[in-house]
Amino acid sequence: MPIMVGPGVIATILGMASMVKKSQYLPFSGIPLAIVATMLLTYLSLVNASKLTRWFGQKGIDAASRIVGFFVAAMGMGLIFHGVVEALHTYGIIAAR
Repeated sequence: MPIMVGPGVIATILGMASMVKKSQYLPFSGIPLAIVATMLLTYLSLVNASKLTRWFGQKGIDAASRIVGFFVAAMGMGLIFHGVVEALHTYGIIAAR
């Protein structure tokens, strides 16, 4: 439970906000909508957890855990890369795009 409402949410909002300031197509209202959609999906998943567990089975849950772990690691690396590039641009180490 703390992972769902803790550092993951903060990192996601910071990452999305840093991308919004450079985007012409994604307004700031997209962030609250993404948060509400995620809350709804999480709620539905937790309410129907016993049904989902029976439907996926133990191997399906293990596979989903590995896939989600891969996506979280990829998103983390993307945020790190974006932050490093942004810092390099800020301090003039590399030229701005």
